[in-house]
Amino acid sequence: MTAWNTLQCEWVADGEWRVLTLTVVPDAIADGRFAEETECGLAGYGGTDDDVCRLTMRTAASWTQLTLQRLPASSDGLEAIADVLRQRLSADGGPVFAAPDADDWSALTCEDLELAFASIGKEATPGYPGFAGLEAFFPSGLPDAFAAAGAHVSCGWGGDLPAQVDIQIGAGAPASSLDGWSPVDVSGADEAWSKDGEATLVAVRDDNRLVMSSGTNATAADLVSLAEAILLVAGS
Repeated sequence: MTAWNTLQCEWVADGEWRVLTLTVVPDAIADGRFAEETECGLAGYGGTDDDVCRLTMRTAASWTQLTLQRLPASSDGLEAIADVLRQRLSADGGPVFAAPDADDWSALTCEDLELAFASIGKEATPGYPGFAGLEAFFPSGLPDAFAAAGAHVSCGWGGDLPAQVDIQIGAGAPASSLDGWSPVDVSGADEAWSKDGEATLVAVRDDNRLVMSSGTNATAADLVSLAEAILLVAGS
């Protein structure tokens, strides 16, 4: 999310079944879609206590969301972390956002991308985990905000080839180290990589990035075929 000065980080507690996710969204993307609130509830991880809590707060020129997943979840820890983040973001002045240039990719819809499955003989049914994996439990507003800013298209499907597909407009090639990733040939992409031992693929064309992941039953060839089909749809 670097291209949009939007930060998302995730940590897993050592020896505990907990995941903390931090997302900082600039005002130009947020566009009035968020409100300060704290909410907890059951997300289906098998517990009887709340197993997901989310805190949304106003920060310097931005909104920050903290999400704690899995057992047991409590808003107490989120409040303490929020105080530290608020001070840090205020001191830094907050993120500055410039909208990505107009691009044909930003007009793509999940219905458009679904055509790619049919073109490789796969049946697609909506339902694979979507953005951040939590949208079905606590609508965060993030997918709508990124889409409205022309920066992100996120879709998920089940069926013959379960897949999560994210198109990041203007993000370009990954800037961080790609240790554990191997270059892969994808027709229609300038560069592409697959993650060793995982059904995950990243492809870049011009300034846009395609990120794909699937279940363990998917092969590298499956992902390459789907990525090539999606790039054809994106260029049509």
